[in-house]
Amino acid sequence: MKKSLIALAALAVVSAASAQSSVTVYGVADVGFKTQTYKDGGVTTAKATGVADGAMAGQRFGFKGTEDLGGGLKANFVIEQGLSMTSQGLTNARTSTSAPQVDGATTTGRSATSINRQSYVGLSSDKMGEIRLGYQYTNVYEVSTLSGFNTGAEGVNGADAAHTYGNAAVGGTRANAVTYITPTISGFSAQLQYGAATSLSTFESTVTSDTQVHATRTSGMLSYANGPMKAKVAYTNYKNGTAAGGSAIVDKTGTLTQVGASYDLGPVIVSGTYNNGEDGALGGLNKTFKAQQFGVKVPYGAWAFLATMGTAKTTSVTAGISEDIKQSQLAVQYSLSKRTTLYAYNGTTKDSAVGGIDKKISTVAGINHTF
Repeated sequence: MKKSLIALAALAVVSAASAQSSVTVYGVADVGFKTQTYKDGGVTTAKATGVADGAMAGQRFGFKGTEDLGGGLKANFVIEQGLSMTSQGLTNARTSTSAPQVDGATTTGRSATSINRQSYVGLSSDKMGEIRLGYQYTNVYEVSTLSGFNTGAEGVNGADAAHTYGNAAVGGTRANAVTYITPTISGFSAQLQYGAATSLSTFESTVTSDTQVHATRTSGMLSYANGPMKAKVAYTNYKNGTAAGGSAIVDKTGTLTQVGASYDLGPVIVSGTYNNGEDGALGGLNKTFKAQQFGVKVPYGAWAFLATMGTAKTTSVTAGISEDIKQSQLAVQYSLSKRTTLYAYNGTTKDSAVGGIDKKISTVAGINHTF
């Protein structure tokens, strides 16, 4: 009897521990058949056709977990790695742009250096909010991509430029940071980030062979979600500069203001983004960025029909307009289940500025599966 009671007590402890913590494996598998044509001055400069990483969402697998610490406090972690399912590298490569996925090409959509999508640890409570430490999605990425304000697929030309325009001027979509997320009150919440850089925010050295770095990002984002309405506004300031060891670092400051919103009208969902910023380059080389895009999604049973269009422009005082983009994309999706979707996209991105590829055309059909 005593042994039975001990066994039951041990089982109760294990069950309680299991109830207080959890780890989830998740991911996205997305592969399609894709054709692309790049033209410059009406002359075809590149063509690519074949099985490729898909378009609806970036391939990945990850682990996320939480532990109940008591008193409403929880410990959380996320470790998420990018994939390229059509590459022999698999976990050593990630498709990160809409360019053709051709190893060894001058311009390729694959990256072999930015495999980590996010990896952080944090604490959260319903009353106090959440704090995260580590390599994370930035506010910039939250507004441009994660919130769904870009109706099109950014992995396909035609919806690949306007929503992320100016992101690079403020350090990009992921970086090391301290992030604080407030509790949601009446549909409103805020997210503050500091110290974002891909390695350390600052490194100063007297060793001449060292490259010194300043790369500090300060960013704030206000979010609203209530019924059919969703909206986000973010401002990011990115102070950065490099110098040889022992030299003075001359910093430049890039800034970016973003607005994104969507509204579900029932038969139609409308959404869009607006970006306005500058890279802060010194010596009269400063560039300003402006972009906007608008999209609609029409659900019809298991079907969904999508359309998006946008413009983006870079202006430099010394060089005049250095980039002038117009883009458009059409798509159809068919949901086989909550986790599996068939899709087809066709899009075109045009750049009327002098120099570079002035027309990019993509068509892709594929399967997206989440787990």
